[in-house]
Amino acid sequence: MKNNRAGVFIAILGIGMLITNSALAFETLGKDCKSYARALFAVAEARDNLDEPSIEELKKLHPILQELEDTGARDWVWASLINLRIINKKRSPKTLMMNSYENCISGGGLCSLYGKGCPK
Repeated sequence: MKNNRAGVFIAILGIGMLITNSALAFETLGKDCKSYARALFAVAEARDNLDEPSIEELKKLHPILQELEDTGARDWVWASLINLRIINKKRSPKTLMMNSYENCISGGGLCSLYGKGCPK
């Protein structure tokens, strides 16, 4: 009988840890998505202000951009293309910010920010 109780206790403890880790991972993803959305807003504003501030200054103001560049994440490519006016030339900074946050938080952020779970 004691072995059954110990087994149940270990199972409950394991499930609790899994839920806690998932909650922490979601919290981190949420913060990173919000941070990226704000950075993308700043990139789009700079694009509209004739590159003021420069992308190098934006990386200092929004460290997530530097992190994404260092890892070669897809979201860095996206921000760079917006900065270079190759894509989304006429989309407002607010629209880009809202769309990027919604895409990121709905699950796309795992791939675009962290490179995990990307289709091959």
